[in-house]
Amino acid sequence: PVVNAVLGSDVDFADIFNIKSFLLYGPNFDSPDVWPIVVQYFEENGPLLGASILGVPARVLPLDLRYNLGVFIGTDIVNSYYWGQMYFDTGFGFNIGLAHDMFLNFGIWSLWVGLIPGLLTAMCDRWLITARALDTLRVYLLGALLISGGFTGELAGTIQWLAAFAAIG
Repeated sequence: PVVNAVLGSDVDFADIFNIKSFLLYGPNFDSPDVWPIVVQYFEENGPLLGASILGVPARVLPLDLRYNLGVFIGTDIVNSYYWGQMYFDTGFGFNIGLAHDMFLNFGIWSLWVGLIPGLLTAMCDRWLITARALDTLRVYLLGALLISGGFTGELAGTIQWLAAFAAIG
């Protein structure tokens, strides 16, 4: 059945290896694509002054419950701005990273705060590389760093993964 589905499909396998298609139509450069939307939101609505950061604990709640409670994270705010009600109806949207969220809340000067997570990630990388033995703690830390994109990924997701790894022990 899988072979028939592949052979009978309209997939142009040349496009799979097409670098232009890969770069322009894939999710690989989602972060740069989101910047114009974030900047436009900021220019039209001003800074959130920490409102989306205060909503981070609600990240573990389903989207429809966050919607009903009126508690939103940066991803919800930017996606609802761009997609409107469709975002809440479908749950379809893009992620925003720490830099996006900081800019939404505090403007251009907050991007300097991004140096701190970048330095923390570099320190953790150095610590992991110099480790002589691979124990359970280092495996968990390596997993957390890879999953969260260092400490620079989506703020709510990073905190959620940190809590999950802390709970596992």
